[in-house]
Amino acid sequence: MAPLSGYLLYLYSAARTPTYLREAERIMDLTLTHMQDDRGWILERFAADWTFRPDDPKNSHINVGHNAEVAWLLLRLHALTGKERYRRKGLALTDKLLRTAFRDETGAWRHELRRTDPARHPDTAVWWVQAHGNMLQLYAYCATGADRYLDAFRKGARFWMDAFVDADHGGTVLRTTLDGTVVDGEKAVRTKTSYHAVEHALLASLYLDLWARGAATTLHYRLDSVQDLSLSPPLVEDTPRIERVLVDGTPRPRTAFPDGTVRLPDTLTAPVRLQIDLSSPSFP
Repeated sequence: MAPLSGYLLYLYSAARTPTYLREAERIMDLTLTHMQDDRGWILERFAADWTFRPDDPKNSHINVGHNAEVAWLLLRLHALTGKERYRRKGLALTDKLLRTAFRDETGAWRHELRRTDPARHPDTAVWWVQAHGNMLQLYAYCATGADRYLDAFRKGARFWMDAFVDADHGGTVLRTTLDGTVVDGEKAVRTKTSYHAVEHALLASLYLDLWARGAATTLHYRLDSVQDLSLSPPLVEDTPRIERVLVDGTPRPRTAFPDGTVRLPDTLTAPVRLQIDLSSPSFP
């Protein structure tokens, strides 16, 4: 799923090049055809001919984070393509995850379930799974208007802030119990960078402002290089309207951003402070 969530959908939203969307759909369709079991879970390890490998240690459990990622990507693909099967499958997996992996009392997301018995699971939460669970619930709310998803997001976001975020020194811890006690307080290890936390913060802000509240939002940049004199704001599926652009506090004319891409003056020298005001009419 990394090619979809990491770059293909963002590339398509920026460039609207059909190849990116076709490849994203191809990967998702392969996933649903070969990696989803008869219970609806996305499984992990397969042979080259797509034969499931039950004895692989990675297949002893259901990865909640990867399943949440697939559900989120399905809803995003529906927003981009209008294909109802993506919405139907995305919401079905979302609801399945809510029933089995979300702890409603605290807002924590269990990071895995036992494959042969999903009722058995470790009582711990992991930072990136919590981030994906939160983004999924907020996206599902924006897509459906169903309050149960917004309620789950609020609880998950509160758990994220209370249990994972280090309010004194910044960053997020790696693992907690489902009640919020820190189990592993490491914040930067080989398999943990700031990617998921930053994506979670940025997209949650955009989803809330542009879609849930229907309000404008402002993004701020510091550009340490101006070799590429055009910039596409962080992307959600409906390509929000750019209402205003300030470069070092000076407004740019509307002719500088006619198609959703901001063009910067060729006389700039780094560093540059850039402010972009966005608005969005509605969820796509």
